[in-house]
Amino acid sequence: GPPPATVAAAAAAGSGAKDPLARKMRLRRRKDSAQDDQAKQVLKGMSDVAQEKNKKQEESTDARASGGKARRWDQGLEKPRLDYSEFFTEDVGQLPGLTIWQIENFVPVLVEEAFHGKFYEADCYIVLKTFLDDSGSLNWEIYYWIGGEATLDKKACSAIHAVNLRNYLGAECRTVREEMGEESEEFLQVFDNDISYIEGGTASGFYTVEDTHYITRMYRVYGKKNIKLEPVPLKGSSLDPRFVFLLDRGLDIYVWRGTQATLSSTTKARLFAEKINKNERKGKAEITLLVQGQEPPEFWEVLGGEPSEIKKHVPDDFWPPQPKLYKVGLGLGYLELPQINYKLSVEHKTRPKVELLPKMRLLQSLLDTRCVYILDCWSDVFIWLGRKSPRLVRAAALKLGQELCGMLHRPRHATVSRSLEGTEAQVFKAKFKNWDDVLTVDYTRNAESVLQGPGLTGKVKRDAEKKDQMKADLTALFLPRQPPMALAEAEQLMEEWNEDLDGMEGFVLEGKKFARLPEEEFGHFYTQDCYVFLCRYWVPVEYEEEEEK
Repeated sequence: GPPPATVAAAAAAGSGAKDPLARKMRLRRRKDSAQDDQAKQVLKGMSDVAQEKNKKQEESTDARASGGKARRWDQGLEKPRLDYSEFFTEDVGQLPGLTIWQIENFVPVLVEEAFHGKFYEADCYIVLKTFLDDSGSLNWEIYYWIGGEATLDKKACSAIHAVNLRNYLGAECRTVREEMGEESEEFLQVFDNDISYIEGGTASGFYTVEDTHYITRMYRVYGKKNIKLEPVPLKGSSLDPRFVFLLDRGLDIYVWRGTQATLSSTTKARLFAEKINKNERKGKAEITLLVQGQEPPEFWEVLGGEPSEIKKHVPDDFWPPQPKLYKVGLGLGYLELPQINYKLSVEHKTRPKVELLPKMRLLQSLLDTRCVYILDCWSDVFIWLGRKSPRLVRAAALKLGQELCGMLHRPRHATVSRSLEGTEAQVFKAKFKNWDDVLTVDYTRNAESVLQGPGLTGKVKRDAEKKDQMKADLTALFLPRQPPMALAEAEQLMEEWNEDLDGMEGFVLEGKKFARLPEEEFGHFYTQDCYVFLCRYWVPVEYEEEEEK
């Protein structure tokens, strides 16, 4: 037979020839096994879905059997977190009855009960009917009525605020649209089929471009802690060298300082003029500070000419009449104008007696946004209109203001002005105690640290606070003055500080700038000068201990 080497070679050759076939078989078996695994996974997933569906059906069947109701799809939706308290009060819809709002300047304004069922053709209204259902729970019906001559902004706002009212109450009813002349029977039954139309309506809430007209007026500034303004005639003889006067011409504001007026009054009058410019003139007015004897010609033109002499004429014990605050209301067929005794209205926990309260204690908290008030200051009559006050009460207040101004003997420069809530004039605010639109700001932190602080935690927060910390503590500027130090204690403290003193520079105020103080004048102080010293001390470095890991 053949030798063994030949047989081994033939066997090796045969096995080498079969390798491609074996490789194909292995790949086919691997592919089949992968497909089997995928099929098993699909079958398992379908089985799990079927089991979950059967489980939910069983739970739903059990819930029906136990008498429980399944939740509707819309009940699971998250409602928007909006604040409607600016438009609707807390007691809205809490008692059975009828409540109506009228759209005015994009917001709903409450309508007096005496005018329910009377609709202006150019206005839109929201009608809320509150009643008790069969189970004794509160339920609501919400309508929004659209007048035939109403503008587009009123139509849109009535629909929007009707939905806002529904969300505010948490009602499940629909908001029903009612058009003038095509009201539904359900809507007419709310008013017992007794509704009437009135021609006219409020103006559109959209802005119209009009030229602003300013009334030229002059005020005498007086008061120590809180300045007050007293209107005076537009004459040169009204000036007094002991006072500061503010001449308001709209886009030109003059602050006139008499020769005997205090610097504090001048500064406060200038700040008052800045507030007028910022809040009422949009920063477009020009403020000019004048000193007696250096007035420009245009100043005297406004006052009708320069007087021969500016004399003292204001009595030393001058005090204007105490303002009277009235509240305007509508009675049954007549107007009500009760006077508010604001001394009794002041909240005072420890001393409620009237005689212990200071005079001129008018507070902003006395004004209710749903009401209209008249403030009689003798030389000025102000009509304050709350944003939620009825329109008819506003119209009555404007008429009453004119009548009230003519009833008493007043100066010829007396005026009647109206102030809408949120847009009050600075002169009106000055009549009240501590009425100032300022923001409470922490001056020891910068704006970046305030915005980033809430979102930081741990070491990152500590590093950010350390980085954003201001070097100067500005709260010390608002603290009371420290008591004087004893001489012995001051000398001891001076010796301790001088040991680490590395250098010192002195400056003296000359005009509006500080000039460097010569070294030979160190230690010499003049009573009419102001000095600032910059001291540099050598302080050893203190190494902080490393934090334990």
